[in-house]
Amino acid sequence: MTDLNNKHRVGPEELQDLEMAAGPQWLCANLLFVMFVSADEKIIPAESGQDVTLTCRATNKNIYTLEWSRADLGGKNVLFYWKHHFDPANQHPSFKNRVDLKDRQMKDGDVSLILKDVTIDDTGRYECRVVMEQTRSWGFISIINLRVVVPPDKIIPAEPGQDVTLTSQAPNNNITAVKWSRADLGDKNVLLYRDGKFETDNQHPSFKNRVDLQDRQMKAGDVSLILKNVTTADTGTYECRVAQKSEERMKLRSRRSLIVAEPKTLPAESGQNVTLTSRAPNKNIYTLEWSRADLGGKNVLFYQKHHFDPANQHPSFKNRVDLKDRQMKDGDVSLILKDVTINDTGRYECHVFMTETRSWEVTSFINLRVVDPPGQKNITALSGQDVTLTCRAQKKITVLKWSRADLGSEYVLQYHDNQSVPDDQHPSFKNRVDLQDREMKDGDVSLILKDVTTNDTGTYECGVFMEETRSWEVISIIYLTVVDPPEHKTITAESGQDVTLTCRAPNNNIRAVYWTRADLLPEHVLLYQDGQFDREDQHPSFKNRVDLQDRQMKDGDVSLILKDVMMNDAGTYQCLGFMAETHSLKLISLIYLSISPEQKFLKAESGQDVTLTCRAPKNNIRRVLWTRADLLPEHVLLYEDGHFDPDNQHPSFKNRVDLHDRQMKDGDVSLILKDVTINDAETYKCLVFMEKTRSWELISLIYLRVPPDEKTITAEYGQDVTLTCRAPNNNIRRVLWTRADLLPEYVLLYQDGRFDPDKQHPSFNNRVDLQNRKMKNGDVSLILKNVMINDTGIHKCHVFMAETDSWEITSIIYLNVVDPPDEKTITVESGQDVTLPCQAPKNNIRGVYWTRADLGDEYVLLYKDGRSDPDKQHPSFKNRVDLQDIKMKHGNMSLILKDVTINDAETYMCHGFMAETLSWVLISTIYLSVVHPPDKKTIITESGQDVTLTCRAPNNNIRGVYWTRADLVPEYVLLYQDGRFDPDDQHPSFKNRVDLQDRQMKDGDVSLILKNVTINDTGTYECHVFMAETDSWEIISIIYLVVVVPPGQTGGHTDEL
Repeated sequence: MTDLNNKHRVGPEELQDLEMAAGPQWLCANLLFVMFVSADEKIIPAESGQDVTLTCRATNKNIYTLEWSRADLGGKNVLFYWKHHFDPANQHPSFKNRVDLKDRQMKDGDVSLILKDVTIDDTGRYECRVVMEQTRSWGFISIINLRVVVPPDKIIPAEPGQDVTLTSQAPNNNITAVKWSRADLGDKNVLLYRDGKFETDNQHPSFKNRVDLQDRQMKAGDVSLILKNVTTADTGTYECRVAQKSEERMKLRSRRSLIVAEPKTLPAESGQNVTLTSRAPNKNIYTLEWSRADLGGKNVLFYQKHHFDPANQHPSFKNRVDLKDRQMKDGDVSLILKDVTINDTGRYECHVFMTETRSWEVTSFINLRVVDPPGQKNITALSGQDVTLTCRAQKKITVLKWSRADLGSEYVLQYHDNQSVPDDQHPSFKNRVDLQDREMKDGDVSLILKDVTTNDTGTYECGVFMEETRSWEVISIIYLTVVDPPEHKTITAESGQDVTLTCRAPNNNIRAVYWTRADLLPEHVLLYQDGQFDREDQHPSFKNRVDLQDRQMKDGDVSLILKDVMMNDAGTYQCLGFMAETHSLKLISLIYLSISPEQKFLKAESGQDVTLTCRAPKNNIRRVLWTRADLLPEHVLLYEDGHFDPDNQHPSFKNRVDLHDRQMKDGDVSLILKDVTINDAETYKCLVFMEKTRSWELISLIYLRVPPDEKTITAEYGQDVTLTCRAPNNNIRRVLWTRADLLPEYVLLYQDGRFDPDKQHPSFNNRVDLQNRKMKNGDVSLILKNVMINDTGIHKCHVFMAETDSWEITSIIYLNVVDPPDEKTITVESGQDVTLPCQAPKNNIRGVYWTRADLGDEYVLLYKDGRSDPDKQHPSFKNRVDLQDIKMKHGNMSLILKDVTINDAETYMCHGFMAETLSWVLISTIYLSVVHPPDKKTIITESGQDVTLTCRAPNNNIRGVYWTRADLVPEYVLLYQDGRFDPDDQHPSFKNRVDLQDRQMKDGDVSLILKNVTINDTGTYECHVFMAETDSWEIISIIYLVVVVPPGQTGGHTDEL
């Protein structure tokens, strides 16, 4: 409440001095309105929102009636008090519930008026009148001039692109509406918030979607405005008006001047003098101040009434600053800053007090960046580290010297004619220095200094000998500071967690905190100074993920909170504090952060579908990659931009993998793997592409274990058999094959690249081997040679897994060795249907299985559970095979093979699945021989002609052709094999008279050309072809040639019958 008893009058000059002494932050906070009135009048200044007392005292106590009035109220009064009661009948509405008497008893004649929550509309001339009991007449006691002003402007500087808060506080919570406006916008407003919602009808378009209240609940009367992404067009004076339930109109609460300007950036080198230019709008400047926010309330320069005022100047600027023109002609208020250092880097502001407006104005923002001059660098290292002092020459160098001034005539390193010269080297550098590149390619003469200590601190000079001038030239100067390492901690966190990197400075006098990571420089993790975060050079991966544990940094606590950590966050973090005492950065703490991805173990059985769970920390995921180390560079699944990418997917996962949720809601990037097999057992990695860092982030590791299937293999006595087994990865050091009835002896043990025979069962000596001793692609299959009936049993394949440090069974195989059945041979001509007989000894047959050795894992026919299974049937047998009796009565499992071709020639095996043993048993073995029915042709031709005896083999895989005539055997007509003719046993009559029509034998054409025939050529010719499939000669064609001599003619004709 303002005291109005003081009658002291303030003159204009004294008022001005009071304003100047307060500095720019004061901004007319105690502005007094000076008016020259009669001696009976008082002048009362007040700020809007205050409660004020208008003092008035009557000469005696016998007061009958009291009235406070103001002439401009049109006959209405401010307050009327009669017979100890208020009379509101004629009270002006604006004063309802806002006025009271200081003392309703009016003791000692005190009739002072209390006026609450004043506004600028309350400005005016108030009159106090009373009626006394004795006179019953009105008398003036007091006249008071009340002048209400809006609280002084608060100047807020900002740069384009920033978000700005214009603070404003209403006196209580009873607020119904708040309005922010700017005079230059006319009747448009900046923001209007009424009854809990925004009204945008009359909002200026430039503020749509850019303004908000700091607290829409307006708790504690907070009606501050948030203005986002400011531009220079937002510069101006903003006014905040508030309406409360008891009021009929909005009252002005605050005024804020926002200045948005592009800051100037001024680069300088340490040691230089720089001028920070600034010009005020006119010459009538009374006071000037240059400041920098990080100086803790101290200024750079304060100039008033043509004198410097050093009272509040920061010590670092004493005797180093001046005005370019102390007369400030043409408004020039530029600052000269001498002998700048890196510590002078910062944002400088120039404020001037304008006499016309009686207010402070900001005329310039300048960012000064001071760097060391070229060739001179400062490097800070921790003791024990290796450091590289960089230096690059412009020309080819033959002589180089690194020196340090405090070492006298001894040097750090001298290099001459491609070798080090140790003669005058200082002992402390022996075996600790080297060149980064001894060949000094591209002029690189950088020095590596190993295992540095604090004694290595000093100024190092890189000098080269210039042949042109025959003199040494220093091309680089580096000041190396070596400090003992601070507290060094290691913190381990899991992906997705929030982690706190603790750091405590030795005292509270911290001006800024700077968190860095060496591999990210020059970008930082976090920079906090002057009470706000500096995001200009922050690494993108940390935006919105880091904060200080305590922004007040109480008790020196500058710990960093790092949210939602990822694998890429692993590294060594440095905590540096800017200490006010030394005005420099100090390394306080080193923390190594280790991030371990989520790791799980999952077991599934062959044939199941399994989900490998993985949840990424963010929802904004565009790409997910599932990999397996043993498959690289091929992947399991790649999903990006809403589509699967199959280009480099491993074939074994085609049509077997999918995402649990293709929308990846809540970061769910889990993998569905269908119909798993033993080959799917491996460690899977889930990676997500993070847009902020533009890199892949490992989220989860899952080890999938698939127990082995149990297989049954039937082999015949004397055969070699392979018991297949494939381990889930390549990193195999030991494999063990066992048979339960032989324990503790084993079948085979292979470890560290060799066989271990110590406890091998004698029956397997020299009879077992691995299919691949290098175990490529996890192949640990066993070859068992010359099997016997005693080899029958359950064989288990064990692999030692490095991940689990244990043996795991990866395959179980039941080997059944039987005596070989009698082998039958059936010969049939191509094109015929043939029945391959197979008769089981009993009726209790559950299935039949016809195979052919050359088909691999594909079969001829599989019939089980009353139906044929086509899944792995060889394509050549589809729709060509059937059982003679699908009910297999009396054990009949004979196979009908239709329309046989030469390619069907092979050994067929018939297996029956026996109900008694629940195993497959070999019943019958049949060799099918398929021959072509030979063509039989007759050709008649006349002597002297050339004739072609046609012959075409069924395919191109021909190794040789052999033409014969029965009456000439053992001599032949033509033999062609391995790409050439064989004349050794050729009949003499055919020499130089026969050839093939096509020596390439394309499309099986092996036709014979016989030239200049005679009657002696008459006979039966046979065309034989050597077939690679059967490794035998086959007759393809038979031709009877008849040669006649036409009477009286020299030529003839050829007929084919």
